Amino acid sequence: MRRRHTGCFLFLLAFAACRKALPPPRAYPRQTLTNLSLSQSYLGASVWKLRSPSAVIEEATQEANLDAPRMRFYKEGRLSSRVSSLTGRVNLATRDVILSTDVVLASLADQSVLKTDLLNYSSKEDKLWTESEVELRKPAGVMRGRGMRASPDLSDIRIFHQESHLKGAEKKRKASEGRERPGTATKGPRSP
Repeated sequence: MRRRHTGCFLFLLAFAACRKALPPPRAYPRQTLTNLSLSQSYLGASVWKLRSPSAVIEEATQEANLDAPRMRFYKEGRLSSRVSSLTGRVNLATRDVILSTDVVLASLADQSVLKTDLLNYSSKEDKLWTESEVELRKPAGVMRGRGMRASPDLSDIRIFHQESHLKGAEKKRKASEGRERPGTATKGPRSP
């Protein structure tokens, strides 16, 4: 019985040795760039500009992985908002951008600031969106939610699953909490 197992083992070993080795996986070229700069314009006017101190371009996917990317968006040729993050990725064919980790977008028109951990930009639609948690700070208050779709200058924004904290309403609530309501004030201990 032992000889039969040894024979089978030797046969399998010989069969495996005769089998051709698979070729190594194809390595696609990668390029590492410093000071990457991309832009998009429409009829001669800037739509957006993207800069990254370093980027790695993956030829197979036509994407560039970005380090500390910064974007500027323009409306009618004028700077309308700025966005920054720790990392990002741009599809070189479609010009779609994904910004991730500590994403901060500042709108110059109304001084609002949007914070999230992931922000997508569609170059074709000229829209920003995310399904992550967002916080929008405006001079009038703070709005939080999960999921968002907006124009790059935040003039048109929809935040989903939201919770709002308005400064005026908060001041009124705090003021009313400090006042006594008529008929509820007590002047000391009651005697029986």
